Amino acid sequence: MRQTLLLLFYILSNTVQSQVGIGSWQSHNPMSSFSWIGETQDKIFAANKFGILSYDRTDNSTEVLTKVNSLSGTDISIFECLPNGKVCVVGYSNGNLDFIDNNNVITNQPAIMNSQTVGDKSVNCVFFDGANAWLGSGIGLLQIDLTTFNVLEYTPVNYNGENQPVQKYLQIWHNHIHFIQRISSFELQFEHFYKSCLF
Repeated sequence: MRQTLLLLFYILSNTVQSQVGIGSWQSHNPMSSFSWIGETQDKIFAANKFGILSYDRTDNSTEVLTKVNSLSGTDISIFECLPNGKVCVVGYSNGNLDFIDNNNVITNQPAIMNSQTVGDKSVNCVFFDGANAWLGSGIGLLQIDLTTFNVLEYTPVNYNGENQPVQKYLQIWHNHIHFIQRISSFELQFEHFYKSCLF
């Protein structure tokens, strides 16, 4: 009987020590398969819809970034890193945006999410153009300054009188913007983009 009580006490004491404190949260998101990979100067990132795993090359440490400890949302829809390794863009299905720098400092930009535009606000694709990022979303195209994280330009994409989502493959090539949405692919001269984004 005494041995049974000691065993029970040992199990309960270990269980209590491993519990999270009152007012604290612990994340149990799956981090074994990933949809996106990117890197900054010192870090390598792997992301899935639940969060981001960050690996620091300088000290071989890892950190899991989720809504519980740092990200501003859940249901990540796109993750891309700037080719020069200074910042990564995290887009969510509700239109929210996070920007992660080389020190894992996160800046939130809720412009799409807070937009009065009705419809799917999911951020679907990212294209980097110098110090700016072009974002394809369910409500159109946005250009964001990657130093201030302010929205520089926004335009809906209109086809046959209806706003169309920009779903994938956003590219600027030879002074033309190329992108794909659910019914076809589009090309528009860059200088006419904000004057007349009608197809």
